[in-house]
Amino acid sequence: MVGEQSFEVELADTPEKRTQGLMFRDSLEKNKGMIFSFAEEGFHAIWMKNTLIPLDVIWISKDQRVVDMKTLSPCETEPCPSFRPRSPAKFILEINKGEFKGQIGNSFLLEK
Repeated sequence: MVGEQSFEVELADTPEKRTQGLMFRDSLEKNKGMIFSFAEEGFHAIWMKNTLIPLDVIWISKDQRVVDMKTLSPCETEPCPSFRPRSPAKFILEINKGEFKGQIGNSFLLEK
């Protein structure tokens, strides 16, 4: 949750789940997404290979602050570029393009 926004997310907390991510899905319901969780904070990269829908990608630090965000479109070139945050992050949230209303520095409450 950031501000008044909340999202129902799938957890990608294993290498296999993080590799698969949202690949090959042709839609994503409103206010749903995927959160990638890493053991350590770092400059974790994502790419849009085989991702069919445009996404807002939000990097979140271990102290649950938004450290970077980008709006990305499906990859149309080979090789697909990778995207890294400006600052270290422990989590990456992927949701539908245009849904995220927060900004860098906002607190992000992660609930189980």
